[in-house]
Amino acid sequence: MRIDVIPRVYRSRLPRAKDVAAFAAEGGKSVVDLTQRPRPRVERACVRHGVEYHKHPLPHEGGDIASAAAFVLACARPVLFHCFHGRDRTGAVAVEIKRQTRPVAAVALINEKNDRTFTRVYRLAAFFAVPRLFAVDCPAQMRGNVYSARGQVEIVRCSISEYSELARGARFVVCDPFRGESTLRASAGLTVLCNCNRRGTPDWILSAAHATFHVPALGASPELCTDQAVAIALYALTSPSC
Repeated sequence: MRIDVIPRVYRSRLPRAKDVAAFAAEGGKSVVDLTQRPRPRVERACVRHGVEYHKHPLPHEGGDIASAAAFVLACARPVLFHCFHGRDRTGAVAVEIKRQTRPVAAVALINEKNDRTFTRVYRLAAFFAVPRLFAVDCPAQMRGNVYSARGQVEIVRCSISEYSELARGARFVVCDPFRGESTLRASAGLTVLCNCNRRGTPDWILSAAHATFHVPALGASPELCTDQAVAIALYALTSPSC
């Protein structure tokens, strides 16, 4: 199974010959093998179907993730990269590719009291390669297992009065529309995302310098919970149309 990383760049577990055939039939140009052992079946399948095969061995620990991501991005696209299980090495390279191609500077979670929401937003930030999470007047704590996301996102706790200066230039912000919105909007370079989990919230979800996304246009209910709103906004900000 292939997973989109960015447009025309995909990740997967070790592909079988029929997976390479299907990828080639859909216009695939390159396969990058991150495993350390020879994979002659994958290489033969690529040759058979006219797909470029590249070997870029990456150890389980201590490998140069940035170099591997740059190697993948330099290949002819569409490109598929893989390790053995498609989780650890491939996952780390996927995050680095997102970081290099569509950087989002920060997420801000305003006045959030729910630990589960806080943890989910942290995991979402890690998945989309967001390096910083601003917890603004936010009493919630991270609870439970965040899996491989642990340590990938810096948590900055601050008050609303400190926030505008700290987050200057952030790519987007999650905010409570009933508190602090005017302060956030006054901060240069900020994109504001409504927290859509209360009745009476405006029907817009994301207002940016380049576009405005409305909830109905994204096929979502205006009664979104915070982590759903964050997921939609991150997807919108990292999509090629933005």
